[in-house]
Amino acid sequence: MKRIILFHGGPGSGKSTHAQNLSQIKGYPVLDTSLVLNKWLDGKEEITIDGHTWSASEQKKLKDSGTLCDWYLVCAIMQEEIKHYLSCNSGVILCGFPRTCEQAQVFGQFVLEENLLEDIVVISMDLDQETRKQRILVNRKQEENRVDDTLEIFQRREETYQKEQNCLATCLVLNQADKISIAPSGTTQETSQAIIVALANF
Repeated sequence: MKRIILFHGGPGSGKSTHAQNLSQIKGYPVLDTSLVLNKWLDGKEEITIDGHTWSASEQKKLKDSGTLCDWYLVCAIMQEEIKHYLSCNSGVILCGFPRTCEQAQVFGQFVLEENLLEDIVVISMDLDQETRKQRILVNRKQEENRVDDTLEIFQRREETYQKEQNCLATCLVLNQADKISIAPSGTTQETSQAIIVALANF
């Protein structure tokens, strides 16, 4: 049985951190949407998938500004990555995908076609907006110094998250898959341990 663990939550909720921690324990690769897009877009003029072509530099500019890349491109790239890693691993961890209703709907079709619905567990990171903003604009900026950790970009990503989250909750995969809700109230280590304990039931 394959396992797809999907981290869902707003910007700054700890998806990437806990996905990486879980990866070290489970040995599953992490498909962080931002990092995967960088791998596919950096240094390229164009990118072609399934007969569709995009300007890689234009999509990279959108991503780095906090604006979502073309949703069809994101789905095509992530599905290619998921199929590749599931072919050589017993599981994979998704971080930041699907992020919109369009992505969730296409991903849902992919899951059905590949018979993967019973393999998915959604981990919902439940953290309030102010705490998440503090994490990104103060904590993460000091630790990682990412160019996209600005108030303007956080607000843009937060608007997208708030707009899409209710719709996402009703989409096929997020609605029918097994779900775990985590409130990161303690240390990072304590939250990671809570995730491991919760996953033991699935």
